[in-house]
Amino acid sequence: VGDSLLVADSNVAKVKKITTVNRVGAFAPFTESGTIVVNGVLASSYVSLQEDESGSLVVGGTKILSMHWLAHALQAPHRLICHLSTSFCDNETYTKEGISHWVHGPLIFSKWLLRQPSLLLGIASIPLLLLGMAMQILEYFFLKVQFGGICFVLALSFIAQARSMRTGKTKKFH
Repeated sequence: VGDSLLVADSNVAKVKKITTVNRVGAFAPFTESGTIVVNGVLASSYVSLQEDESGSLVVGGTKILSMHWLAHALQAPHRLICHLSTSFCDNETYTKEGISHWVHGPLIFSKWLLRQPSLLLGIASIPLLLLGMAMQILEYFFLKVQFGGICFVLALSFIAQARSMRTGKTKKFH
C-alpha cells in the first residue's frame, strides 16, 4: 500500500488496497513489447524470479539489471522466429504446468543459477548481460531496421555496380 503504479494513460496511481484472488488456471501472455495493460495498469508480462521487490536481478545485495529487461532481451530470438514464421508460434507447445517449451529450459536454468553463491551468480551475470544486449541488437536489426537494412545493402550494391561500370568505361585496352 502506498506504492506508485504507472497506468495506461501514463499517469501515476497510488496503491490504496491489496487483495488476493485465487482462480484455477494460469494466463501469462507473451506480448511483443513484454508489457500488458490490466485494468488500466501497465504491467510486465514476465515474472521476477527473485523475492526482491524492485524487480531487479540482485547479486550480493546490489541491483544489477531489471528482470523485465533481461527476460525481454532473452526472448528476442523467440519474437524474431514468430515474426518470420507465424506457423511456428501458432503451433507452440506447453508443459503440463502451462509453460511454453521455449521458456521452460531457460526457466529451470535461471532458477538453478539464482540458488548459486553470489560470486558465481555475479560472474554469470556478465555473459548474461552481454547475451541480452546481443539479442536486443539482433532483434532491433531484423525487426526494426529490416527494411532500412535491405535498402542500405541495395544502395551499397548499386554504388559498387556504378563504380565498376564507370571504371570499366575509362579503361581502354590496347
